[in-house]
Amino acid sequence: MFFDFGFGGHVMEWMNHLYHEAAMHQKNFFVFVFREDEFKALSPVMRWNEYENVSIILMPADDVRLANTGGTVRKIFSRNRILLKYLSIIKPDRVFLSGLEQFLPLLSILFIRKIQFYGVIYDMYLHRKGSISFLSRLKYGINYWLYANVGRFDCIFLLNDKSSTEILNKKYRSVKFKYLCDPIPNQLIIKNIESDIKNKICYLHFGGLCERKGTLTILRALCLLSSKELSDKRFIFAGSVYPEIKQQFYEYVGILSKMTEVDVYDDFCSYEKLSECCERADFILAPYENTSFSSGCVGFGAFFNKPVVVPGHGLLGSLVQENGLGICLEDNSVGSLLTFFRGQYNLEIGGHLDYIESHSVSNFLRTIFRALLSAESTASTCGPADIPRPPIRQEHRDIS
Repeated sequence: MFFDFGFGGHVMEWMNHLYHEAAMHQKNFFVFVFREDEFKALSPVMRWNEYENVSIILMPADDVRLANTGGTVRKIFSRNRILLKYLSIIKPDRVFLSGLEQFLPLLSILFIRKIQFYGVIYDMYLHRKGSISFLSRLKYGINYWLYANVGRFDCIFLLNDKSSTEILNKKYRSVKFKYLCDPIPNQLIIKNIESDIKNKICYLHFGGLCERKGTLTILRALCLLSSKELSDKRFIFAGSVYPEIKQQFYEYVGILSKMTEVDVYDDFCSYEKLSECCERADFILAPYENTSFSSGCVGFGAFFNKPVVVPGHGLLGSLVQENGLGICLEDNSVGSLLTFFRGQYNLEIGGHLDYIESHSVSNFLRTIFRALLSAESTASTCGPADIPRPPIRQEHRDIS
């Protein structure tokens, strides 16, 4: 069973790859649990063929709402309760949780029949150990001890983080922690598009546009530049603007657009659209607040050989610096961005080809399915007749 409370962005990309790969392993049966609202809204942009050994169950809005209501403790209890409901329906032998940490520590002590759990960790606390509180360090320490020592956790994947994988396996005398590459989507397209405005530097900021991704920080910095400084620059913002910043976002864009060209694509962007934006760009801006996460921007930058601009610390800074993929700022502040926009930076690129090769979808899938279908694994006890079939299967079967 593949399970997650979200479906947008990275999760959708991953689940689509996993969905089609699962169909190749016909001796096993797979069930994917997706939230109904996002799946119905976003699934048409990808192909979801009908397969005999793969099924989809849609999670109703009530479950999603319950999983996101209340404080941290309440959410942990609610999410585990919902997970247990689907475990009782599907009765899987193995469960892949793309957001494992949201179930800890409760998942480790629940009375569950013999099920092996696999999951991904995005936010690696080791990269910000010195800046978090004692209680947070204690929480993370307990969770990682549970991962290493509780038998039901078979394999823990650390996204794009080789160093933390080595540190944790050594610290807990374990082999459960595995490196997982963040795959570059197969759907990206290079069309060799030439810039429609020559002699201007094009800056791209894409994804879910929100505060934590530095969207407003970029705009604040730009609005401090003079008309002369902006005269050789243009900007693209591609992706849905989050409701909580939408008003401020458009206020800043209104000011900026009076001095230079600003293109805004405030919607979910297809791979074709993102490919076009990346080809037009000279720089990809990713001044994220939390740099202990990886980012899909890094893979896009490598694929199109465009420098990615990130804060020079944490996992994000390490990925860019160690692989020669762009520019590392002092931090994600307005001041650091102003320094960059004024041309004061060191640019060292050249590692994009190696990064592309090592971050392929095939490597991503091989790592996960090798763990799920290892020699110790037993075939699933549920078959096609036992797997609940979703009502939208017929609705989406012909999408190509």
